[in-house]
Amino acid sequence: MKYSAVRNCKWATENHSSIECEVMFDDVTSEEWTSFGATLADPYEHGREIFTRAVAGEFGEVAEYVAPPPPPPRTLPDPETPTTP
Repeated sequence: MKYSAVRNCKWATENHSSIECEVMFDDVTSEEWTSFGATLADPYEHGREIFTRAVAGEFGEVAEYVAPPPPPPRTLPDPETPTTP
């Protein structure tokens, strides 16, 4: 698949094995940026190419991975408080 531009690259994994970015694909009829995930093991040539070029800095610096926030703690009912059916 042909593409004309890539932007907003960031590491999608802590071990730097995957990159998330936005790609402008030439074959898409709309002129909107498409969210895209690329890896060196991507089954498609354009995915491997985007990953390799991003790592080489061709689309700017790849932003560091940011871990998602931990889930909020679960709130358990107080066993001392009566519940209504």
